[in-house]
Amino acid sequence: SLFANAQTQGFNEYYGIFMEGYTNKDLSKMKEGSELLMKNMPDEFAGYYVNSFYQICSENIDKARTAANKALSIEPFSPYPYTVLSYINLIENEIDLAQRNMNYAIQLRSHKNLNDL
Repeated sequence: SLFANAQTQGFNEYYGIFMEGYTNKDLSKMKEGSELLMKNMPDEFAGYYVNSFYQICSENIDKARTAANKALSIEPFSPYPYTVLSYINLIENEIDLAQRNMNYAIQLRSHKNLNDL
């Protein structure tokens, strides 16, 4: 449908802005792309996940954790929120928690569907 196609184009455009910032180490682009995703697609976990990564790069750990937890609440079976939470745990020297979150991420990435868990 036209609506689905427009949403896909919007997602790709906003995510592309974030990735341009990531590739070029441009925090303003990372912020812009992630905020456009969160604003225009609030039910899509990716905006919160990439915003969390932006917040880590900006040394805003509390905001990073909030965004990562929002991504996790939307999509609890994606490895990405667990990966970014693991980074946050490492920054805060919570090694056991970092290992546990990374383990979740690895398990979710290595299974084709939830029946494999």
